[in-house]
Amino acid sequence: MMAVALTGIARRLDPGRFTGPIFAKELRVLSRRRRSYILRLVYVVLLTVFAVGAYLSVAEAGGGDPSTIYRMSKAGKTVIGTIAWFQFLGLQLIATVSMSTAISEETRRGTLAALMSTPISTVQIVVGKVLGKLLQMATLAAASLPVLIVVRVFGGVPWDFVLGATCVSLTAVLLAGTTALFFSALVRQAYAAILLSLASGFALHLVLP
Repeated sequence: MMAVALTGIARRLDPGRFTGPIFAKELRVLSRRRRSYILRLVYVVLLTVFAVGAYLSVAEAGGGDPSTIYRMSKAGKTVIGTIAWFQFLGLQLIATVSMSTAISEETRRGTLAALMSTPISTVQIVVGKVLGKLLQMATLAAASLPVLIVVRVFGGVPWDFVLGATCVSLTAVLLAGTTALFFSALVRQAYAAILLSLASGFALHLVLP
């Protein structure tokens, strides 16, 4: 009886119970798409450009005098702040675009009805879609961490700010992705889901506060 009870608890706590085969399918699709690797390359290049631009703006403000050495702390704050904002806004935009076709694409291909007729639950479909798409966002956020760690050597920025900025960005990405998924289930056009998601994000981040 104890073994049966423990087995039942383990099955209920198994993460695969919520993700199902949809999550594994999304991972396979993302790993085989060329645009996934192109997106990562473009993201890292743009991140580097923004970081270098922010650093040069601070360095040029120093006028090249020896006191620039003592301005490294300010440069570190400026660069990390720029990266944090770029990560916060860029990841939300990417998540919105990538999740805007999560459900409507299945409807357009005629596979949504087939999915609903399988033993896969609706929770597994939604959670699998969300985690599968947003895993790429987590990969991009992880690509930003080495840059943040290197810039932090300049000083002036505590570790909790770096980790806190990353966590805030991932939380905002989760909100943006689930919002786009919601509108993807309501409208079939990807551009309509994107516009509705962006309007909702604008209202949540700027109008509501």
